[in-house]
Amino acid sequence: MGQKHRSKRGPGALRHALDLAAFVAARCAPEWRARSERLLARGRAKKEASTILARALLRVIYHLLRTGAASDPTLHTQPSPATAG
Repeated sequence: MGQKHRSKRGPGALRHALDLAAFVAARCAPEWRARSERLLARGRAKKEASTILARALLRVIYHLLRTGAASDPTLHTQPSPATAG
């Protein structure tokens, strides 16, 4: 069924920074807010949705650092079901 709590592996400062980044993204960026609202609408808990967003942000950050590309928010969002069909 999965873990009931967050893992404490890895640097705590990095986990904290990712949590804050996910919180700010879900609050301020429309594409991340929509993603967060979709997760909550599907029945995810707030903390679980935050963890999912933090992990997605980490993937975006890693890609940008690895490729040296500039950030383009339209590339990192998933189409909503209403516009996908």
